[in-house]
Amino acid sequence: VRSEVIPSQLAAIGLAASRLRQSNDDFGESSTVIDLLVFAERLRPLGHLSGFFNVLTENRCEMDFFSHFHDVYCLGRRQKDDRLWIRPAYMTSGLLIHPPYGPAAWACNVPAEPGTQFDLELLDPTRWAASLALSLREPPKTEPYTFAVCPQPLYRLEANQQLLDDWLTYHGSLGIEHWTIYDLDGSGEKALAARQHVELISRLPDVLNSTRLSEGNAWNPICLEAIALTQCFWRYRGRARWVFSLHSFDEFLLSAKHKEQGLRAVLQSYLNATPSDTTGVVRLPAVNYGGRTAEGVSVDAPVI
Repeated sequence: VRSEVIPSQLAAIGLAASRLRQSNDDFGESSTVIDLLVFAERLRPLGHLSGFFNVLTENRCEMDFFSHFHDVYCLGRRQKDDRLWIRPAYMTSGLLIHPPYGPAAWACNVPAEPGTQFDLELLDPTRWAASLALSLREPPKTEPYTFAVCPQPLYRLEANQQLLDDWLTYHGSLGIEHWTIYDLDGSGEKALAARQHVELISRLPDVLNSTRLSEGNAWNPICLEAIALTQCFWRYRGRARWVFSLHSFDEFLLSAKHKEQGLRAVLQSYLNATPSDTTGVVRLPAVNYGGRTAEGVSVDAPVI
């Protein structure tokens, strides 16, 4: 969902939402903390240049830094009596990945009401001319995946069908249960049509509905990577215990010691020791194809 909140200057794109916990608000009423993932899109250039591939150009995929200083509120209406409510929104992170390209997270303490869907708006009443209206729907509860994968946005998949198939099949044999794959050009619709356990978000530039971001993507295909990966990780909140970031089909998980049992060995040895209600990050060592074992990387490492 996209809204131009300051005409010709700033747009807000709602990407995902999470229900964190229930508590009591300042008025003693039952409330729910909602975390909202929003990309603040700058619509006019600031006059600085970015360098990619030895070319200096204006980067059109950066988040608007000044949105960190906006006084944003959540507002909506109670379902039971249609009364208006308003609560301050707290920016919990604006530098999730690849700063300054990643979206920001705002948290709101909203009235807790029964049901799996409700509407709310984000608004800075002193700066924004329009709000970002969000219709939130809680998906059906399912048993969480143990291992899922978020790749970078891909393109021209039909030209790399065999590589794609080998990549998905191989990691399926290791224990990867689900994938969320973004494509930039619609090529995933045919290339992934026969694949189960793959959620496809096709034509990402069109989904974001932004001329400026589409132009940035045409300039550099990795321009939208931070938006896609952050949304992907968020969409697995409560749906997967561990999510791998495998950029593309030139990256493979490998266990020289445990072979196809590598992920299961890691799960039994390390990951099961992590409480299910905490967030953790595990950095895996990397080795280049055909090269010597990297310094500090043991051949006995459970997974690389």
